Amino acid sequence: MAAVYKALSKSANDKADAPTNGVAKRNKQRVLILTSRGVTYRHRHLLKDLASMMPHGRVDAKYDQKKKLGELNELAELYNCNK
Repeated sequence: MAAVYKALSKSANDKADAPTNGVAKRNKQRVLILTSRGVTYRHRHLLKDLASMMPHGRVDAKYDQKKKLGELNELAELYNCNK
């Protein structure tokens, strides 16, 4: 019974893992991670942990302005981020 299960699960896994054209799909999404002023050390460490879990994340220093949030789009474009 175990041999039958292994054979069936192996064929199902091979179909799911194999790319259709032979090229592995790469995640091209980039996320900009930044903080505003007044962040405590706990928030800083939390953001550092989140950035380490997201290989597609880009870390930036603090963002000082809270009035002109439209500049965040330009900042994301500078770092080639789209999220």
